[in-house]
Amino acid sequence: MLTTTAQMPKPLPVPHHATEAVYLTADENLLQFVVDYYYRRYSKYFHQEGHSQELGVGYLYSIPSSPKIDLAPLPARVNAGNSNLLCTIDTLQLALTFPDRTAEFIARADILATCGVAGQRLVIRVNNAVATTEGQVDPVATQILEKVVLPPLVRWLENLLLPELTQSLGHDVRAMLINANVANDQVNGYARVLGGDQQTQLGKALPPTDMERVDGAGRVRAVVREDALNVAFEGLVPDPTWKKKEKESCSGVSAEAEVKATLYSPSIDISGDRATCKVRLKASAKVSAKVAGIGHSIKLTGECELKPVVRLKSLDGGARVAVELDMKRSDVDIKLKGDWGALDFIRKEMNKVINALLDGLLDSIAVFVSNIQLVAVDISKLMKSAGLEVDVTADEVGFRDGTLVGQFTVREHAKS
Repeated sequence: MLTTTAQMPKPLPVPHHATEAVYLTADENLLQFVVDYYYRRYSKYFHQEGHSQELGVGYLYSIPSSPKIDLAPLPARVNAGNSNLLCTIDTLQLALTFPDRTAEFIARADILATCGVAGQRLVIRVNNAVATTEGQVDPVATQILEKVVLPPLVRWLENLLLPELTQSLGHDVRAMLINANVANDQVNGYARVLGGDQQTQLGKALPPTDMERVDGAGRVRAVVREDALNVAFEGLVPDPTWKKKEKESCSGVSAEAEVKATLYSPSIDISGDRATCKVRLKASAKVSAKVAGIGHSIKLTGECELKPVVRLKSLDGGARVAVELDMKRSDVDIKLKGDWGALDFIRKEMNKVINALLDGLLDSIAVFVSNIQLVAVDISKLMKSAGLEVDVTADEVGFRDGTLVGQFTVREHAKS
C-alpha cells in the first residue's frame, strides 16, 4: 500500500449570496478524456521492463487499457475517507523472472485521491494507492507492485494537465477561481470576475446543476451572472472620447467649435429569457471667439441614454458564445444646451457647425457600439488548457433569470 498526504484546500459550502458570480462545471467523462489522452501519450508509465536488485527478480508489467476515473460519490467497495476521486486499473499484467522460474500475475489497482484547486487549475493529489493480485498472494509480486508499479502511476496521475476551469470563459471575461468541489460525478467551480478596479460583489449565489451524463462524451456548463457581464463590459467601453474641431468665420468674427462625446456606465439587465442594455452618452461643445479684441468662450452640454439591442451569437460552430450589441444610428440623439452669453449673435451659424460635427461623432459612436462583442464562453479554450482538441456541441445557450447560461457536449475530435 502506498500512501501520500494531499495538501488540498477544503471545499466551501455554496452560500445563499456570494461574490462568486460565475459557476463552471465539468463532468466525470470530461476528466476521463484527459486520462485517456495522456494514457496514450505517456506509455512509459504503463509498460515497463526491468530488474529489482533488492528483490533479485526481473519484472515486466503492462496496463493494456486506460485507467478509469470515478468522481464522488465513490463506490461502496472503497473506504473513501476524504477522497473524492477514484482511479481504477482493472487489469495489470505482471510477469516475474526468478533465478529458477517465471510467474505471471493479473492484478488491479485502486488509487484514492482528492481533486481540488491549486491556483486557477484543477489538480489531483493522491491519498492512498493499493494494488493486489488476483487469486494467489505472492509476497514478491506484492512488493514489486508497491515499490515499482504504483509510484510512477501516482506521479502520472498527479501530473495530469487538467482543465483550467476559468478558461471556459471568453477572453473578455477575466475571472479568478475561488473554490471548487466534487459532487454527483462532476467538478463544480466558482469564480469571481475582475475588470479594471472592479470585481463582482455580493449577489445571488449560483447553485450547482446536475448534468445528465452522455455516453462517450463529456459535458461542460457555464453560468455567468449579469453583474459579471457588466464588469466585463466596463473593460470594452473604457470611457473613449471622440473629438472634432472646426473653425468658422461668421458675422465678421473668427470662431472655433470643438465637440466631444464620451460613453460610460454600460450595463446589462437580464430578466427572464431576455437581456437589455443601457449605455450613458454625454457630449459637449465649446465655442471660442474674439469680440472687440476680447476672447470669449461658451460651453454647451448634453447627456442621454442609449439602449442598444442585445443578441447572443454562437461562434466557431457553437464552441464560443458572444454577447453582441446592435445600435441604430437613428436611435442615437442628444441635445446640447447652454448659455451663449456674449456669443449669442453667432449662435445660429455656429449651431449649424456644432450639429454637423456632432452628427459625425454620433455616426462613429453608433458604429462603435454595434461593434462591441463580448466573448463570454469559450469551450475550445477550456479544452486546450488541458492540451486537447475536441468537437463541441452547444446544447443550451441563453439568458435565464439574471444569468447567461451555456451547456455543451464535448467529444474527441474526429480525425478526417
